[in-house]
Amino acid sequence: VELSLHRAIGTWQTLQHLVLPEFYLTPSILQATASLLHLVTLSQGYSHKGGYEAAGILRDLSGHAFPAIEGFAFNCELASAIQLNRQSGGLFSRLKGIHINTSNGVDNAGVAEFARYLGQECRQLESIAMDLFLPLRFRAEIIPALSVEVLEGIFPCRALRMLSIGHPLPIVIQAADVERAAAAWPGLVVLSITVDPDLSLPIPDDIGNSWLTLSAFAQHLPRMQQLGLYFAKADIITFTGDLYPPYEFQDLKRLQY
Repeated sequence: VELSLHRAIGTWQTLQHLVLPEFYLTPSILQATASLLHLVTLSQGYSHKGGYEAAGILRDLSGHAFPAIEGFAFNCELASAIQLNRQSGGLFSRLKGIHINTSNGVDNAGVAEFARYLGQECRQLESIAMDLFLPLRFRAEIIPALSVEVLEGIFPCRALRMLSIGHPLPIVIQAADVERAAAAWPGLVVLSITVDPDLSLPIPDDIGNSWLTLSAFAQHLPRMQQLGLYFAKADIITFTGDLYPPYEFQDLKRLQY
């Protein structure tokens, strides 16, 4: 199959978008797709099984690889993703959107390091998605939730319009964090932060965001179109009858919680 696909890709000289099954991004296939002059997006199907490096995504690529690429979605450990960018002559620095999936462990220090790397090397990014899951063998371990340090690392990406982070435990965002995020990303319209945590893990009722955080988002990011947050089950707001809050969203189309 790999040989046949490699030959076929070589004939797709006008191809702009390519989606590959989870384990098809081998060194041979990566090399073939890298030569497509008009390829705009390359996506690899997600796998929860791990073992991504066996798929051979790490490969030395020339600085002329993927000349038209704007979006890249792939399965890889975060440290290996940094290595891939270095080996490809700065591929990520030419992207508008990046989507990385990993289920080989979610070391919080590693996530923060990857976020800082994107903020330093890929400031042109408009869309960032990170799906960070735990394989079954780690379910019994106690893991901490991600801190807002992850968001801070991406603050230099001033063009950011979409940010999505999936993690087994919810991130708690304070009003001050929202204000800083709005100052860093004035064009942000889509934000989804650990909206769907792993409920098979013990998540206390008081872990999560306060509903009052919505007021901070409405104040500092009123043009938000999609917002996803996990709210603490124990957080209860009593309705006072005020139908005209001081801050309101202007373009919100979807609120996920």
